[in-house]
Amino acid sequence: MTPRLFLAGFVLFLFGCGGSPTDERDQPTGGMSAMGGSLPMGTARLDLSFDHVLDDEALMLGSVIETASGPQVRVDMLRYWVSNLVLETTDGEIYRVPSAYYLVEMTDANTRTTLVLDGIPDGTYRTLHMGIGVDADHNYSLDLFEGELSTTVDMHWDWTTGFVFLKLEGRYGPGANEAPFIVHVGNDPMYQAVTLALDGLAVGTAEPATVRLGVNLAPLFDVFDVSENSNLIGGQIGSSAETVISRFAAGISVLSE
Repeated sequence: MTPRLFLAGFVLFLFGCGGSPTDERDQPTGGMSAMGGSLPMGTARLDLSFDHVLDDEALMLGSVIETASGPQVRVDMLRYWVSNLVLETTDGEIYRVPSAYYLVEMTDANTRTTLVLDGIPDGTYRTLHMGIGVDADHNYSLDLFEGELSTTVDMHWDWTTGFVFLKLEGRYGPGANEAPFIVHVGNDPMYQAVTLALDGLAVGTAEPATVRLGVNLAPLFDVFDVSENSNLIGGQIGSSAETVISRFAAGISVLSE
């Protein structure tokens, strides 16, 4: 067997070790079945923005970051899927945003950190549910590509099926100029369900409602030393990939609404 074929087989084996689509962690709306009825589409608008920070400092592409894990880091690219957006009212009713698969990104070519959600029903909302990544039902089937899911946006594995959930690339070392690092996390068990409390968010047709979310990367770099794993690709339970994406999801909070 040639080295290239051996490597391809080994990588596919690693991905095959992930959880099955029926794994509890794969369910994007787990726990929501106990809520009230589902609301029909409305006419209001909600702007959902993502402010990327490192502790109290805004994350700027190309800026040198001091990390608790060790090396200085320079982030040159950040991209991730936000999916399965669900709003819960103060009465316990829910609204599932249709085809809710969005690509949030900060790159040299494009910055997209605000999602414009139309068709939101009027009401007062207490909880926002969402996923980081792509749920198992939509991760592999070309027939279920919804929203912005596509194989043409460079967030899809080119050597196997499924989407890359989180991409983080840059350089590390003294002055963050020593060597490149790549973090590409995917695979069904890496899907992260996020639940955020809202302080009575009022949504109506008079003007767009706004929710600002903070995405703090400090928890990720507190525990992940890129100098020890500068080429992190894939995702298995108990791996560094799980540590990275779970800490990334844990760093999301509501800043204002």
